[in-house]
Amino acid sequence: MKNSLSVFAFFIIIQSSIAQSVIIEEDIAADTIPATKGPNLNQYSHLYVGFGLIVGPIEGSGVNLLHQNSTNFQAGYRFKRRISRINDVGFDLYYGVTSFRLRQETGKTFPTPGLYEREKINFSQVGLNLYHRFNFGRRGNIIRNFIDIGAWGQYEFMTKHVSFQRHTAPNNQFARKTRVASRDLDYANTLNYGVQARIGIRRYSIYGLYRISDIIRDTYKGDPFNFPELPRLIVGLQIGLHG
Repeated sequence: MKNSLSVFAFFIIIQSSIAQSVIIEEDIAADTIPATKGPNLNQYSHLYVGFGLIVGPIEGSGVNLLHQNSTNFQAGYRFKRRISRINDVGFDLYYGVTSFRLRQETGKTFPTPGLYEREKINFSQVGLNLYHRFNFGRRGNIIRNFIDIGAWGQYEFMTKHVSFQRHTAPNNQFARKTRVASRDLDYANTLNYGVQARIGIRRYSIYGLYRISDIIRDTYKGDPFNFPELPRLIVGLQIGLHG
């Protein structure tokens, strides 16, 4: 009898322990706060980098570009917020450098008639891009296929003209190489804006930037300077630094 009571008591204790374990598990599950941050949840942010080529035409005369050496680089922070199953809105904060490489040939007048081994005009900028994202296909909690349409504005905090020349004999400064950098270019607009589009698959996206504003000031487009407007279109690849 004592053995039976002992066994009965043992099973009662085991059953009680199991019941308590289940109750504890259920309480934890009930108290868990649903995740709201993730690639396909309410909020998500990540870093990104991008590299593009300047492909648009010059408006005017006086210079031609070496398009294969005229580039755009961006590095930035991207945030998005989900507003429906297929729609997100967000913004990019970025640092960038746009470099226009000038072709050296007879007839060049912009920004001067001087010919060099290499010559370029650099614009270093910080900017903000606001975008609307359209998502496609089944995704789960990952970034899958999307199209972004947005508008951007940027401040050119540094404008710089750079020329480089090698000499067959030392020049009057006894140098065989000369690199001249001129900053704070008066003919450059420092506030620019435009539109952007991206087509993406997961972390990779093809982007296009179109500048609506003129990057050359109007006062330099007439006599006596007759400066041209530099190309407005950039196409490249961006890579999101996320899983």
